[in-house]
Formats: sequence, C-alpha cells, structure tokens
Amino acid sequence: MGPAFRDDIPFVTVIVELDEGPRIMSHLTNCLPESVQIGMRVSVVFEDATDELTLYRFEPNSSER
Repeated sequence: MGPAFRDDIPFVTVIVELDEGPRIMSHLTNCLPESVQIGMRVSVVFEDATDELTLYRFEPNSSER
C-alpha cells in the first residue's frame, strides 16, 4: 500500500450490489470494520481526492448505523 493511503487505515473494501443489479468495488466509510454485515444497506458518498478527481465511497444508511 502506498503512502497516499496511510491515513485511511483501517479501511473496509466492499463489493456493493446496486439496486439496479451491477456490483461494484469500493470502500466503506463512517463505519467500524467490526460493524460491517453482509446485506447491510449503504448509500454513496463522494470524496474529492484532487481538484480533478472525485472518488465514490459508500457509508451505511442512517438506519443501519
């Protein structure tokens, strides 16, 4: 892992199945790793990595926290 991600440790890599069907890989934020459950509902959030690059992440729905 590169130094650019050092401040993100620990992070949870997830595969999210969208309501529309496709599955995508991302990171789960605002959630302790031990709180992650298969099937939990999540919402997309966007993080500006640079002025030119925005990343998508997911966080638990407010009802899941």
